[in-house]
Amino acid sequence: MGKGIKFDLMFRMGIIGNIPRRIDSQDFVTQHPEYRQVLRDGTVIEKASYAFPVVQQLMLDLIREATTLIDADGINLCFTRGPHFLSYEQPILDAFTAQYGGDACEVDPKDVRLLEVRASFMTDFMHKVRRVLDEVGAKKGKRLELSIWAWPHGEFILADGGYMHRLGPEIRAKWLSVADEAGVESFAYWDGDFAQINPELWAWLRRIGHREERSNWDHEAHKVRSVHIHTIDGIDVLQGKEQAVYSGG
Repeated sequence: MGKGIKFDLMFRMGIIGNIPRRIDSQDFVTQHPEYRQVLRDGTVIEKASYAFPVVQQLMLDLIREATTLIDADGINLCFTRGPHFLSYEQPILDAFTAQYGGDACEVDPKDVRLLEVRASFMTDFMHKVRRVLDEVGAKKGKRLELSIWAWPHGEFILADGGYMHRLGPEIRAKWLSVADEAGVESFAYWDGDFAQINPELWAWLRRIGHREERSNWDHEAHKVRSVHIHTIDGIDVLQGKEQAVYSGG
């Protein structure tokens, strides 16, 4: 891309089917109900499962087509929109029985063995994604990067040397230091919802790109003092604050 700016294509991983007020939908899930997710109690839901090779191939084909037609630098897989992606589909049940014996529907939903079985399906998918990117990239003479958005659940998510995390009240400057020590080379953040209403985040958030400052960052010493605004250009913001300072959108 021009001016040294890199551009990645983002794919939301959730493949949703027929939802209320869309009963005439002809989406993939509607046409192929056999590839839907199944809950623990046997309920079938309107969402495709990555436990099925056909579903994985659908996303792989979309990735291949998009990266072939668009001169992007890589892709980003968004796992924070549309989860979950695997549940109790037959391939999951079969894999659990083959590896551990017994019925996956009878174990604790948080049983690490069940989680590992599901993870194996998604890990396999990620290897396939990397191969697709390598094939397309080889034809273009460059390496296409692969990154993901994912909930951390106690661990940093690393992808091709980068770390991604959705901002929230739990994010602290010290997390960046932990990521630095783990060898993370770059950071990205998505959704500034919390940052824009929490001034205490502003001071250090704007320095994410300055590694030397992050290493010695004293969060407590750099807290931002809040100033209560009563009027803006003669307008009493206490009587309809949002109309005085917010234009909507």
